[in-house]
Amino acid sequence: MVAPWTSEGADYLRAHQGHMSGPKRSPPRRRGLRRRLTTSAHTVRCLRTPSDMCAEANGCAQTRADVQGCAPSGQGGRRRGQAWTGDGQRRSPTRGGRAGYASAVPPDTPHTAVSPDTPDTPDTPDTAVSVTRDGAVATVTLLAPGLSVLVKTQLRDALHEVAANSSVRAVVLTGSGRAFSFGQDLTEHAQVLDAGAASALDTVTAHYNPIVLALAGMPKPVIAAVNGTCVGAGLGFALACDLRLAAAGTRFGTAFTAIGLTCDSGLSASLARAVGSSRAAELVLLAETFTAEQAQQWGLVRAVLPAEELAAAAAALAARLAAGPTLAYAESKALMAGPRLAAALAAEGAAQARLGLTADHQGAVRSFLAKQQPTFLGR
Repeated sequence: MVAPWTSEGADYLRAHQGHMSGPKRSPPRRRGLRRRLTTSAHTVRCLRTPSDMCAEANGCAQTRADVQGCAPSGQGGRRRGQAWTGDGQRRSPTRGGRAGYASAVPPDTPHTAVSPDTPDTPDTPDTAVSVTRDGAVATVTLLAPGLSVLVKTQLRDALHEVAANSSVRAVVLTGSGRAFSFGQDLTEHAQVLDAGAASALDTVTAHYNPIVLALAGMPKPVIAAVNGTCVGAGLGFALACDLRLAAAGTRFGTAFTAIGLTCDSGLSASLARAVGSSRAAELVLLAETFTAEQAQQWGLVRAVLPAEELAAAAAALAARLAAGPTLAYAESKALMAGPRLAAALAAEGAAQARLGLTADHQGAVRSFLAKQQPTFLGR
């Protein structure tokens, strides 16, 4: 979430209009668009309809050799693109979910297995998070840029699954297309606000807090491969990981105060620890975005790489950690995290619940979706 009434916000909206929640223009009507994506791992043939087209040159966004698909476009009854795992299957920790997700790849698409360890799980039409295996490394991929209930539920369940799997010794968390995560799906959030503001921010304790605790408390190293825009709760997820790599050109931001909210997803603790309390206050209060290169200078990310090299670099780093003393890593993570994170998450949940009831927040959400500047009245 980036303030659309700023110059940065205007650029952001133009660059990502195909991915933004809220009203957007339908892509040109074209039929029978067929593309072939080839990687060292396998070839995927993709037949896509106009409503499946994503913003990246009306084609499929390729972010990893073993995960391919397209970033979502549209909402509601429109179909959302999905990614295939290297063995030609999708992982779906949660079977239930919101309608409106469908495959962008025909079921007869040929695939070559990436790893014999990859579980053979039947495809489902509502996959929003994929889990792939390469030896002792599991890669968890967000297939939608906005954090809807479907995405959050599947991500939470996927993280719990890989945490409990003793054969997984390191984890990579990444996104698809041009985004790591835009944070909360504001269109869905606006609908929840309309239904009852009192419970609109319950998602913080029901989804965001468990996801952050799963990442930070994972008894094995977790690497965030930040492939694109990373704001709001998406930034909180990245900071809950142990190490971060970012694609060149990526923009980060807190975004919360731009819609009348405060930090959640652990940012009140993790951001200050990563960049210092003074800079953290500036990033939260002004809600200005910052670049991957700035993030590296501040120590927030380990390295900034060309986008096409990010996946391989993350896989290599994860393999290095997977071959290391994972029991020592787990103890070290527990010592460094301490009890402060749990306390911060509880305080954030209470604060967001209070702010969810305010006219400032509700009006700002409506203004954001309408791409207008909000008016904050302090009530």
